[in-house]
Amino acid sequence: MSESFKENYLTFSGRLNRKKYFMQIFTVGVVFGFATAVSSFIVGTYLSAHGDSSSLGDVTEACIFFIAILSSPFIASLYIRRLHDFNFKGWWMIIGLILYFPIPVIFSLCLLSIKGTKGENRFGKDPLVKQQRIMTTNS
Repeated sequence: MSESFKENYLTFSGRLNRKKYFMQIFTVGVVFGFATAVSSFIVGTYLSAHGDSSSLGDVTEACIFFIAILSSPFIASLYIRRLHDFNFKGWWMIIGLILYFPIPVIFSLCLLSIKGTKGENRFGKDPLVKQQRIMTTNS
């Protein structure tokens, strides 16, 4: 695996600003959504060709579950680093795992819409400060 991939999707330390969080969550969603669709299509085609379309729903659910398990470390990495941007420990992501529908959705929308802590915090430097310096140097 390349260092860039590990740094962007499998690191649990540091901070992640809103824009990078959105772009990386979107990328993970598209990749794993595509993988789910392709695997469901392949398995569905195989089952239909062999005349066993009665278990198609069960197999599709199994494919979705398997892909969800595979995507969990990537999503957890992004979620934890975004929480670090708010100066929260990664354990706060448990809210999204144990509570029912409305609260995790609201919590995730807050992660997308609210700015993180300004300046350095206990999890690292402000990711926006670095971007602003690069933008002013190039201007």
